[in-house]
Amino acid sequence: MKRLLFITFLIVTAGATSDDDIFLQGIAPDVEDADKIPLFVVPLQPVWNSADAALLVQVGKNLVTLIEEGGPFKVQFHDETKEMRKARDHEARLHKKWLKEVLYTEALLRHRRYGHATSGAARVLRLQSQNAGYLRNPGLFCRSLLIVAQGRLHMGQLAKAKATLKRLAGSCERSDLKKARLVPTKRLTKLLKQALEAVAQEASAEITVTADVPGTKVFLNGRALGNAPVTIASLPPGDHLLGVFRKGFRPWGKKLRLDSGGAVSVEATVTRGLGGEAQQRMLATLRANRVDANVAMVAGRLLKRYGGNAKIGLFGGVAEQNGELWITLYAVDRQGRAKRLKQMKFDPDFLTAHLTLVSVMEALPKLSESFDGGLLAPATLLEKLHAVARQPNKLAWRLMDAKRDGAKAERRSPIRRGPVARTASKPQPTKASSKASSAPQRAPAIVAQKRAKPVTPRPEVASPKPLEETPRAVRLTPKVPPAEPAPEMPAHVDLAEPSAAEEDEIAAEMEALALQEASEASGLTVAQLVRRAETELQQRVWGAMQPDRALEAGVVGAMGLGRAASGGGIQVGAILRAPMPMVGWWAGYGAELFVGNLAPVMSGSDDWDRLRLPFQQETKDQERLFENVRANTSVSLALRGVGRIGRDFASGSTHIFGQVGLGLGAHRSQLLHEQYTVNDDAKKLEDSSITLRASDLFWWAGLDFNIALGAAYLLPQSAWRLTARLQLQGTAIGSVVSFVRTDGEQLTGGIFTGVSGRF
Repeated sequence: MKRLLFITFLIVTAGATSDDDIFLQGIAPDVEDADKIPLFVVPLQPVWNSADAALLVQVGKNLVTLIEEGGPFKVQFHDETKEMRKARDHEARLHKKWLKEVLYTEALLRHRRYGHATSGAARVLRLQSQNAGYLRNPGLFCRSLLIVAQGRLHMGQLAKAKATLKRLAGSCERSDLKKARLVPTKRLTKLLKQALEAVAQEASAEITVTADVPGTKVFLNGRALGNAPVTIASLPPGDHLLGVFRKGFRPWGKKLRLDSGGAVSVEATVTRGLGGEAQQRMLATLRANRVDANVAMVAGRLLKRYGGNAKIGLFGGVAEQNGELWITLYAVDRQGRAKRLKQMKFDPDFLTAHLTLVSVMEALPKLSESFDGGLLAPATLLEKLHAVARQPNKLAWRLMDAKRDGAKAERRSPIRRGPVARTASKPQPTKASSKASSAPQRAPAIVAQKRAKPVTPRPEVASPKPLEETPRAVRLTPKVPPAEPAPEMPAHVDLAEPSAAEEDEIAAEMEALALQEASEASGLTVAQLVRRAETELQQRVWGAMQPDRALEAGVVGAMGLGRAASGGGIQVGAILRAPMPMVGWWAGYGAELFVGNLAPVMSGSDDWDRLRLPFQQETKDQERLFENVRANTSVSLALRGVGRIGRDFASGSTHIFGQVGLGLGAHRSQLLHEQYTVNDDAKKLEDSSITLRASDLFWWAGLDFNIALGAAYLLPQSAWRLTARLQLQGTAIGSVVSFVRTDGEQLTGGIFTGVSGRF
């Protein structure tokens, strides 16, 4: 009888009849006899999770067979999982609620309601922090961070925006933002790039996550990281949201703050709620292979409250080591006094179980009549048991790639849906989506009248995973049918996210609400708000354009103005262009170099073309001889800095611009003193000039200026442009002293033709 009593206890504490944790439920006998002595049993706890669930089921069935042969006790099993099974998973409901909030705040941000949008997205982040166990998708979390950062940037809160962007860079990936309905501004993109570089240098923290139930999934900032235990390395410092979840248990979540280079260990308790904090401590103590007075006191209170007519109760632990089952039992009364029973070892086939159970079976009837236990001192539950240390899976936290956050990522063409803008997430749309996109767009007012249809989520059935190990063979008595392997608890089933069509309907409803609120706040009509939103969208897309560099090269033909001579040369320029706040307008600056021949003239040239006071006496004596001084130039150089402003037309294929340049011009010149002969009409005879003397070569240099107006045409399927412009160029030449003293001047008007290309 004693042996059967012990076997009854083992059977209810070692097995399970449902998909819940095998260690938290037992297998109750199918036949109850009213004449049997009641015995209250607290389920055995697996020490260090060393006992295999499938093996315990087989053991339980064997013990049931022994109990059915005739036992004196009626087992009253304490099922502490009833309250836990009432818990519901609110992930789907919260996800839908957060999705509406995010879409609404995105619409508010597009309509310049920066304060409302920022506070709304911050509220979503606060709710996600308070319910971290339900955050299993990083998309809404990252989109909320993006809204807060952009809203704070618009409101001038630069320091807070930088802090939010740093958290975004350390928590999210580029794919997490693919559904965001916002076009990042140029300034936001620049700050995000800086945050990425800073986070990559500081990523040195580490988190180790364990759980009290095996098979739980770990989520960090909504990103799935596999089953616990797990170690996440290379984490950036700051706030992170940690969630642990397993179906059938209550989700566990916590907001963690990490320091640079710090290591944090977290133990998640998904079994919380099983009888309160005291009972939780009792279960944790037994699973840690320990026993103390608190364990016995809690077991006594459970016996008193749920034991009915039972006078004694049983609790203990079980483990598997070296192919044997190790079990230790304690008897407890209603006052919390306990008595340790014999520690036993069973072979999996239970061939010698009746011999091992003799001493226990003899003690149980005596204890039920007269209990002689006392208060427990702290002790080891299963002696000489080797600790089972399961090494956590090590993962490296994946940061957002900074190289992908440049101009290429920002220039994705937006798909407009009224005032809503989404970046294309599929490079090749399907035929259905192509038809939908070619359909005429509905007016926002019509969209506002349509309500989103309720969407019933389709249930997903998760097929149970096969057991990792085949249950070992167990000899069964003929009365028991062959045992079936216990199905493993199904892993986390990802709930289906709203489809694109469903999200568009929700977005349309949120857009209508945002339009109505913005209209009431600003006093503008819906049509005016839509036009303003579209204009602002174009401005943001234009503002996201990156500066480009252009190299221009061509020839210049110039005509002298006044008495200056004509000439020409080669001109090369490098221009850096950047978009202006006005859509289609560019501003640029750069440098130009001219090499050629633009001959200057001397100021007061009438005095030097024919000298009134000749230097030679011979010239004075002969009426047909005259003298003059003239300038002879061989090379002209000019280096100037230029400023440019232009505008694109015809989708950027034609560009018209104006330019102003200022720099230094120089001409390599020489002054010639000549004598020549004139005819009867006082005109100079050709080939009659004689150089009397020449000055040394010198550089005539001065301030150079340039004014130009031109146009550029983009060649089809090319990055090169044909460029032409009219330009006015001049040099304010200073004085020079040779054998005479004179001032110079140079002014030309010319045409530049050439090509320009971006690099």
